[in-house]
Parts: sequence; structure tokens; C-alpha cells
Amino acid sequence: RYALFSRAQDVLSETNLKPHYVLFAPLSYVYLTDNRPDGQGVFATPKNVKTCPGWQDYPYGLEQPNVYTRLTAGNVARQNYVSRQVTTLVGGEDNDVGDKNCAALLQGRNVKERAENFDAFLKSGFGEVATQKLLLLPSVANDPMALVTSSCGASLLFADGTCLRAQ
Repeated sequence: RYALFSRAQDVLSETNLKPHYVLFAPLSYVYLTDNRPDGQGVFATPKNVKTCPGWQDYPYGLEQPNVYTRLTAGNVARQNYVSRQVTTLVGGEDNDVGDKNCAALLQGRNVKERAENFDAFLKSGFGEVATQKLLLLPSVANDPMALVTSSCGASLLFADGTCLRAQ
């Protein structure tokens, strides 16, 4: 969410510093349109939205933004996000449901599936975006500490992100 709405990058661009946003197993995502995965690899407006009021509201979509996110218009946020370097690290065995809100469940059944769906969503709407990368850490379940302390996680946070080049 910070990668989507942060205004820090605007300030830092004058210094030639380019932030790299690293997400560790997010429980849900802010979708940039009203399309969600249908389980068949297609993204469309869900059919059962009447049973899930607020499914498109922030923090799951761009409607009803909070005070901070209101400072950035939806179209600007969309453009910002795909231009920012964002790496999402998720356990390859992370089948934890995490966020049980119906809006999160529209994004996928569990943390890993939501990450894969959001990655596919970005590719379906914006093509292959060089600044966006999803990394699945094999043999890791729902264990944020294992993600952060892995060689890849440590490299993303404290070094040169060498695990990105290995993908």
C-alpha cells in the first residue's frame, strides 16, 4: 500500500535515489481496477459482489480511500505503482488464509494464491512490468521471519538484491 500511495518517491527523484519496496507475504492487495481473479486465469468483475459490500473499498481497491490515500488520485496511483520497483516475497507453501474479509477472499483463497493472482493481474493489465517481481521461497509456509532472514530476504533488505538476478 505504501508503494502504491507513497509520495516519498517524488521527493527522492530529485536526489537520484530510487526506493525498492519489498513486501513480505502481504495478506491482501489493493487492486487497481474492479477486476478480480475468477479462478480460471481470467480477471473480471466478480459476480457475487452483492454478498461482499466494500469489496472495492480501500484497502482492497481504490474506492473509499482513507485520509492519506486520498492525497493521491486513483489514476496517479496506478501509474505510480507500475513504475516503482516492488518485490513481493512469499513462502512457496504459504497456504494460510490470513485476511478472512470477503474482499480479501475475492483475491484468492490464501496468501500464496493472492500473491500469484495479483502478479497475474498486473501482467494482464500492464504487460510484463520489469519493476514488479514476485518471488516464491520454496519450502517456506506462513513464516514471515523465515522470509526476512532468508538469504533472499536479507539481500533484498540489506544488500544488492542478488536473488532478483537469479530468477
